[in-house]
Parts: sequence; C-alpha cells; structure tokens
Amino acid sequence: GGLVEFQKWVQAHIVKPQAAIDAGITGSVFVSFVIDKDGNVKNVRMQKGFGYGCDEEVVRVVSLAPKWKPLVRAGFAVESRYSVQIFIH
Repeated sequence: GGLVEFQKWVQAHIVKPQAAIDAGITGSVFVSFVIDKDGNVKNVRMQKGFGYGCDEEVVRVVSLAPKWKPLVRAGFAVESRYSVQIFIH
C-alpha cells in the first residue's frame, strides 16, 4: 500500500475526459480526502484542479478507492486526512 501505490491505482482507473483529450491537456491535480476509522475513503475534495472534466473524474475515482488500513494511535483506529497529487496524462 502507501500513497505511491494509491496514486498508481487512481491513475490506472482514471478515464480521461474527452474535453481534456480534445484540448491536449495533461498535468496534475491535488485532491484531499479522509480515511475513517473503518478504512473507508470519504470527504473527497479537489484542492487544485485544472478543469476539462478532470477534476470531477479524479474525485469520482478516489471516492471508489478500496479500503485502507486506518491510522492507529494508542491502539485505536482514528480518522486521518491525506492530500495527494494525481497526474493526468
């Protein structure tokens, strides 16, 4: 697992929007999300996007991500927030 594997998973599942293809757009976006105590991805929000439908597609894919192992503090699972950069080619 880890953030690098998560980034790879997201990039592998993105369907680049036709508007971005037509405009020849590539680049990266920053998305934030919370991993809850049960390992579910929630509260997915675009931090910095570039439009052409790419922002919505990244939010969609991140929202569908498989469960994570939650952060454990003092023996208890706790919520944690992440922000990651996703490349769109």
